[in-house]
Amino acid sequence: NAARRAFAVSFAEGGFAGSIRGAWTYEGQLECFFTLAKGSVDSLRLVIPVKGSEAKYFHACVDTAKGNPAGLIPVGTGRVWDSTRAKGRHDIIGDYLAYLWVGGPLRGIAVYGTNDRGWEIGESPCQEIIRESDGTVVLRLNLIQRAVDLTEARTIRIGFQATPVKPMPENWRGKHPGALVGACLYWGAYSAFCDVEPYDGTDAYLLKMAEVRKTGKIDHAFVDAYIRNYPNPFPKDSKAWKERNRSITAHYNAGMNVARNDFEGKYKGGMTFYTNARGVTLGIPSGTTFCDEWTRGEFSSRPFTSREDCLWYDLDPNASYRDYAAWWWKRMFDSDTCRNIYWDDVFLQSNFDLVGTEAYKLPSGEIQPASGIFNMRALVRRGFILKAEIGRDPLWNWVHMTNTEMAPVMAFAGFQYDWEDSAGTEPFQVRYSRASIQAQSLGRQYGNKVGIMGYFSKKSDEHIRWLARTGTGVLLTHELPWCKPPEGTTIWKETYKRVLDWGYRKDDTDVWNYWDEDVAYPVAITGLETSSLAMARKAEKKALVVVCNYEDKDGAVRVEPDSATLGLPKDFKAYNFETGAEIPVVDGGVEVRLAKYDFALVEFR
Repeated sequence: NAARRAFAVSFAEGGFAGSIRGAWTYEGQLECFFTLAKGSVDSLRLVIPVKGSEAKYFHACVDTAKGNPAGLIPVGTGRVWDSTRAKGRHDIIGDYLAYLWVGGPLRGIAVYGTNDRGWEIGESPCQEIIRESDGTVVLRLNLIQRAVDLTEARTIRIGFQATPVKPMPENWRGKHPGALVGACLYWGAYSAFCDVEPYDGTDAYLLKMAEVRKTGKIDHAFVDAYIRNYPNPFPKDSKAWKERNRSITAHYNAGMNVARNDFEGKYKGGMTFYTNARGVTLGIPSGTTFCDEWTRGEFSSRPFTSREDCLWYDLDPNASYRDYAAWWWKRMFDSDTCRNIYWDDVFLQSNFDLVGTEAYKLPSGEIQPASGIFNMRALVRRGFILKAEIGRDPLWNWVHMTNTEMAPVMAFAGFQYDWEDSAGTEPFQVRYSRASIQAQSLGRQYGNKVGIMGYFSKKSDEHIRWLARTGTGVLLTHELPWCKPPEGTTIWKETYKRVLDWGYRKDDTDVWNYWDEDVAYPVAITGLETSSLAMARKAEKKALVVVCNYEDKDGAVRVEPDSATLGLPKDFKAYNFETGAEIPVVDGGVEVRLAKYDFALVEFR
């Protein structure tokens, strides 16, 4: 009941007085307001102790989409990490972190806020991770860092969330999140990345896509007319006009082709429509009206003379924007065209609006911007609630964030699209450590299935094939499907299909993760630093183990299965799953040679 979801307490001692009020939401967020009364305060710290066995990793987010740190909490005692070490801030002044999580691969706790409004900053870092002598890990927030005389009451807003926020969906390995319609243009918008409505302000294009889904036939006359009526801003037949016309022609026809491909439900998860959680068009009535609320500047630069006045990364999805967007999401759902919404760019972005946000002026006169974390949470939550209210599965909306996995945002999605960082030439094992994957990319902390982009820069065909093989091993062992493997490679697709055919996603297949702390892993692997995945089909008395080398050297690993747990016969045999060659079993295990960053699949039966 409501009384159990909220609390309020007051305190007063030695001239120090104030109150704390907070409320829990159904997904487990606790939002607290710490109010200090007028008077003198020497210091104030918020201390959160976590069992050392539960706090191996951390993940911190600043106001950027890429480069947010995640991985092992450093060894040692005392202060082992603090907020000054998080690099890549764009606009936030000082070392405040809008989001910080500590935990293990299965559970943890996140602390977050809009900015350091109400804090008293001194010489100490805003946030610290401390390991005590008994192994306890302490997350410490230095709220008041120096003695201060408060001339008026001061309030600090902090959010807390324990993870996991929800369980993984039933049969999640076999769930398909839908086919991504990967730009706004495909569903009839004016721009590629800034709209939530078709360019004509009606749902005619959406209804026509629904008609194509049901009939399997494209109304080419409608599409041609839609292209002719597009408000191309450039002089007719100019080079720019022709380039824009080619683009919209390709996209609108492709959108109808996607709808035709979904004829009679070909896409198991339906179509997922792209939107941009940080993109907005200002040169339309809604954008012009709400530009001061929706953009992240202190002021908007009027006038907006055309739809070309759009911003890819400057939207802050506040309440009025969420109302506007949700109205169009429902039109998409009601047309029976769109099954899920995709939000690109759900990262933190600083907002300098002193009226509509918690941004404030520092004593220096500079503006300390707001990070927008609560607005981003509310946007994805709105999509979750909308689908539930209209009788659709509220999960399976998508979020994309590169490496900004924030529990309050991820909580209301069902699928997260990850690893769109800059393309590199290094193997996946170098780019993504086991610790960083477990800290942020598994999806288990949020109850989400994960899909991977994972781009590479190409040196040669041979090099890209090798990179694809390194990625295949890493992703198989962490149960992360590769949605966009490098062009010209087949290793992921071929291997994943064979694993699926073997029975990986079948209901009666048992799967074990090497990082699981609650269930014993039924395979002993020694010899190299590896990641691995084990699965068994006990009715058929067979098991499959994927082993991935995380070391920059060739070597041998010994793979020794627990035959009783895996349901294997006592006299089991072993085979190289890729080649079919038998591997000698010696003393209940096998030896497998692995090249650097390579993987192997061993079948026992």
